[in-house]
Amino acid sequence: MLIKNGFVLVEEGIKKADLLIEEGRIVEIGRIEGKGDLDASHCLIIPAFFNTHAHVALTTMRGWGEGLPLKEWLEKKIWPAEERQEERHIYWAAKLGFCEMVKNGIVGFADMCIHDTKMLFKAADEVGVKGVIAQGVMDFFDEGKRKEALRAVKRTLEYEGKKCRAGVAVHAPYTASEELIISAKEIAKKKNAVFQMHVSETREEIYEVKARYGRFALEQFSSIMDERTIFAHCGWVTKREIVEAGKKKLNIAHCPTSNLKLATAGICQVREFLDAGANVCLGTDSAASNNALDMFFEMKLAALLQKHHYWDANIVSPKELFMMATRNGAKALGLEGGVIAKGAPADLIILKQGLNLTPLNDVYANLVYAASSKNILHVLIDGEVVVENRLLVVCDEEEVKEEASAAWEEIKN
Repeated sequence: MLIKNGFVLVEEGIKKADLLIEEGRIVEIGRIEGKGDLDASHCLIIPAFFNTHAHVALTTMRGWGEGLPLKEWLEKKIWPAEERQEERHIYWAAKLGFCEMVKNGIVGFADMCIHDTKMLFKAADEVGVKGVIAQGVMDFFDEGKRKEALRAVKRTLEYEGKKCRAGVAVHAPYTASEELIISAKEIAKKKNAVFQMHVSETREEIYEVKARYGRFALEQFSSIMDERTIFAHCGWVTKREIVEAGKKKLNIAHCPTSNLKLATAGICQVREFLDAGANVCLGTDSAASNNALDMFFEMKLAALLQKHHYWDANIVSPKELFMMATRNGAKALGLEGGVIAKGAPADLIILKQGLNLTPLNDVYANLVYAASSKNILHVLIDGEVVVENRLLVVCDEEEVKEEASAAWEEIKN
């Protein structure tokens, strides 16, 4: 595929160029002779996004349990609804979530599902997204449930998709014993799989962990932290924990919208984590707690939240925010990408340079503060066009909406 006449965002900045793609990878950036397959005149070509924390099986629960704090929201609304989900409900919720992600320029993800994950792999294969899928296990400090949870971890690792790999996930330190967390990470390490866990999301949680172990979570579970571990949220942490996260090159999935919406109050200390050496990324969390799967919105909110929290207008630069949504996210998932460069996967978003992106005085500031998913014309995953002229081309969008809505009607009460 030859893409002509675009303004391409490379490491050095914006460059007027053509892009040649072969076998899913970028092989040339510059002035290239030949008739183009895709005209990108008056468009920006940027790296696609990677969402490092999601729960796509909850997509049909959007708007369900509004106004409740996290614990009550989980126990009274989300977990009971999840218990009623069967395979077809999970499949259509996941497909709805993946379609929304792709239309918003998200091509890769890390997902945690309470159920067996085979329906997520099926939906991901059909939409063409790439990423890590894991069953989030819990044992509530019960030995019998622990054995069952570890069996689920091993079962999930047997699955494999066209572009997705199986990962390992434990729900959280307040729903899982130390024995389960350590054992699950050991299994992940043997399989070189990405490990995920919700950590330090609420004040109540961190003091519960402190009371149980005598230490806060990132100290207590330091032994499992490494470049193949993603801790989601981390809004309530100490300076000592931040230093430890940096030493271990931990991946932090910052989920600003979900945290603010569920009133968890803790603010992820992005600047300190980055300076310590941790890999900070962005996550949408679920459509049930967000309620959108939109990385443009996450970037802007994350930027504003840091400025407000620190009383510093330049605490995290627009370029750093953009890297959190692209390159850092791909790295956390163990994937190539998040950049436009020779040899890189052709995971691309082609944006119409509308009024809101004119002029380009600072391209990263425009992308973080002015751009929106409404600017997206085309999305490519490994060189394959999945969104063309704002239309999803990998599946029937109307069918997905209809079937997902019908599936939710069957279980919502």
